[in-house]
Amino acid sequence: MSFFSLLRALFLSAFVALLLIVALVPDLFPLPTEYADKMLHIWTCTIILIWSHLRFPNPKILVFSGMMLLLAGVGLEIVQGMIPGRQVSLEDIAANIVGITFGTVVAVLLRRGIRAGLTDS
Repeated sequence: MSFFSLLRALFLSAFVALLLIVALVPDLFPLPTEYADKMLHIWTCTIILIWSHLRFPNPKILVFSGMMLLLAGVGLEIVQGMIPGRQVSLEDIAANIVGITFGTVVAVLLRRGIRAGLTDS
């Protein structure tokens, strides 16, 4: 395994661990507004989808990533319902869906722009 492959794996592992900690530990940090949590859901899903599509530019992988992200979000919500101080939120699931949709649209537009730029050269 090359150094960069190892570094990439460590970064991805740290990112997943951070997401799990933030998702499952109750009252980890105060949020400035009641909607800040929903914005975190939207932007996290958006960024993950854009990264996934730019890293693996296959449309099938984009659909698979979106479905897995939705399943992970629903699964985390179910687990949160089992943790004292946390609860299941349908609004969080809706925010995840918005983020997945937005991320998919942005990723497709970015990929089209990258392809168009490569053919113009």
